[in-house]
Amino acid sequence: MEATLCIPRIERSTQLEYVRAIFNKMNMGIINRISEIPLRVDASYKRVMIQMTINMENDKGSYIVSRIRSGQNVKIVHNGPEYWKVVMGRVNVVDSPDRTTKAF
Repeated sequence: MEATLCIPRIERSTQLEYVRAIFNKMNMGIINRISEIPLRVDASYKRVMIQMTINMENDKGSYIVSRIRSGQNVKIVHNGPEYWKVVMGRVNVVDSPDRTTKAF
């Protein structure tokens, strides 16, 4: 299943490669593209959009899809107690001119 996931607020110093590594470690699908968009209200944070093909046969993939489809968020722990809140992304935001994109 194709999906765009969004981490709405993440520290600006967080590298896209780190985000990619965390999602790959979960083994829930294939990342097609990652984009970052600076937050206008707080220069020390950014938004990260992740376009991916989620494997619905994987427990983690199907769990994330079911939570997001029902309008809830998913918390992904990446560093001990620290986590990212992940929500369904809006596709038009990924194509924003303010973004930096890396295809994987």
